[in-house]
Amino acid sequence: MEQSPNERKSSSNINNNNNNLTKQQQQQTPKRTHRQMLIDDETYHPVTETFNQPVWNYFLRSSDRMSSKCKICNCMIRTIGDNTRGLQLHLIHKHKMMDIPATTYSSSGNSDCVKKRTRSSTRKKPQQQQQNEQNELNRFLEDFSKTLGEQQQQTNSETKIIPPQQQQQQQIQESNVSTMIIPNSITIVNNNDHLWIPSINDSYKMDPIPLSMDLFRKENLAIVLYGQNDLRLEQWPLPDKLGNDEVLLRSHSTGICGTDLHLWRHAQVADFRLQRPFCLGHEPSAVVMKCGNNVHHLKPGDRVAVEPAIPCLKCDRCRSGRYNLCPISNLQSHGLPNSDGSLRRYYTHRADFCFKLPDSISLEEGALIEALAVVIHACRRVKIQPGDSVLVCGAGPVGVMAMLAAKAFGSNRVCVTDIKQSRLNLAQKMGADHCYWIDLSQKELSSVDRAQHIVQMMGRSPDITLECTGVGSSQSMAIHATKHGGRIAIVGLGQPSNGIPLSTMTMKEIDLIGVCRIKDDYPLAIELIESGKINVKPLITQCFPIEQALDAFNLLGTPSDDEHQNVVKVLIQYNDDDD
Repeated sequence: MEQSPNERKSSSNINNNNNNLTKQQQQQTPKRTHRQMLIDDETYHPVTETFNQPVWNYFLRSSDRMSSKCKICNCMIRTIGDNTRGLQLHLIHKHKMMDIPATTYSSSGNSDCVKKRTRSSTRKKPQQQQQNEQNELNRFLEDFSKTLGEQQQQTNSETKIIPPQQQQQQQIQESNVSTMIIPNSITIVNNNDHLWIPSINDSYKMDPIPLSMDLFRKENLAIVLYGQNDLRLEQWPLPDKLGNDEVLLRSHSTGICGTDLHLWRHAQVADFRLQRPFCLGHEPSAVVMKCGNNVHHLKPGDRVAVEPAIPCLKCDRCRSGRYNLCPISNLQSHGLPNSDGSLRRYYTHRADFCFKLPDSISLEEGALIEALAVVIHACRRVKIQPGDSVLVCGAGPVGVMAMLAAKAFGSNRVCVTDIKQSRLNLAQKMGADHCYWIDLSQKELSSVDRAQHIVQMMGRSPDITLECTGVGSSQSMAIHATKHGGRIAIVGLGQPSNGIPLSTMTMKEIDLIGVCRIKDDYPLAIELIESGKINVKPLITQCFPIEQALDAFNLLGTPSDDEHQNVVKVLIQYNDDDD
């Protein structure tokens, strides 16, 4: 049916109104920022404030070896080879918390060379449009110097100055750098070389906090290793400054483990060689004395368990989530050469690697959380599930805690082996289903024979084995005992090379899995102790004051033929509760 002229006109008006409404809605739609684009593309995590791995493929050019171009601001960032640290710092400190439109201004060092670039635009803009943008930016920069005095005198409650430290503002003014304060946003600095827009978290530029000697009421007694079999109790220098991301700690309890004994006897362990006198101790619990400016989750008086290894949080391994494999952490692993450990009364530590203990967990138990976290990481690596049968080689403190962790993960059948019957008795009291004593006097028995005895005792081959001794014969026995297609976690460190039957492991398709320290395992370790699913108190058999620390090392380092002497976990303590 044909419409009349009036009906056609009315329909045309309705369509025009709809088009106008659509244009108004589009104009009211806010533009996405670069930060929002990264969040939408799942390349940036707004809570942890970290970039996911694929983002580097977007920002980097494969052809640029010595420099990389930031596709947000078109700046060139110098790198070394394939190292992306320069680009990473640029992204974090320039673009992480910026709330600016997706079209970003940047200057490459020359006021005549200013470009405006969007994320999706790759076409060259008309010369007139580039000139208009150049003029707009020039006018914007001229306003900096004109409004500097007025903006600094205003006391608007909505204005935030970043960074907030008065000392940093004075440094900027003394260097003849013009600054403009933008309300609710960021501080923009123009020094005629480049346009620098820092992130909100510019705490890395803050000076460390000097520590007054009045904080320390006692001498800083420490256990210092000078060389092979040369362990001394002496005074250690007091900390004189506190980083903004650190806490000052007063040591309470530190556990002694096989690594400490090996360092004492050989002045090295694995690839760590003693190069200077350093303090031992890497299984600590402590009390917070003072917090840095950026520490908000802890306060003085909090009791904490301390994770000793400090990663860089910048390398590829850290960014992928496996910070325990960071090469820098080997240089910053407190208690291993040559980074001083916790066997000193006062020391500083990164606050984000200090974990607050609930009231139900004592500081003595807190000293065992490091070892418990290691075996929890091992259980996660081999993926223990409910119903799995588990073989644990070694009934020392780590082996018993591995048995407890396997039970907590759901294993319904755990067998523990050891050469000392007294340790096996303790493991059985704490919940082991089977205990196999390795009688070293029966030299005619091979690792294959012992493996068969274990299988007969358990009723079937174990699905998973946690090898906690580091001894070659025990590792061979684990390979022969584990079922076809099973998994073995190497927890204990032994010789650099052990004669293990690799051909047998290959034919049985056994997965041999390495376990390196800890990866986000402290919270679960604390929860398991707090909930009562794991009880570590029976493992603490002796406690020595710091003045008798050498006696503690002699007790653990001297073999004893007395089967009734029960020595499992020894703690060295600073009894400063009245401090």
